[in-house]
Amino acid sequence: MINSTLCYIENGAGDYLMLHRIKKKNDLNHDKWIGVGGKFEDKESPEDCVLREAKEETGLTLTDYRYRGLVTFVSNQYETEYMHLFTASGYEGALTECDEGCLEWVPQEKMAALPQ
Repeated sequence: MINSTLCYIENGAGDYLMLHRIKKKNDLNHDKWIGVGGKFEDKESPEDCVLREAKEETGLTLTDYRYRGLVTFVSNQYETEYMHLFTASGYEGALTECDEGCLEWVPQEKMAALPQ
């Protein structure tokens, strides 16, 4: 079983911080646009994980975030994954470069057109 988090960060102007996954080799999500997040480390809660992953991938410290639900992925080929979904509307700090891809603020009305 895999536990992971995914967070969509909004900047208050209707834009969401999206990660264009183009930097990692052999990436299952290569060239997709997704929110930020990742797999739990030992003994992490969903909240601990989303805070750590957001900081690692963006340089931002989340100050206002909300748990939205659990998405379960079941497959004959892969281990079952439980993805804890969050949104965030408050943060501190400045964006840093991400080693997994390029971060970009995307207007909400353009998000549906991104490859996912």
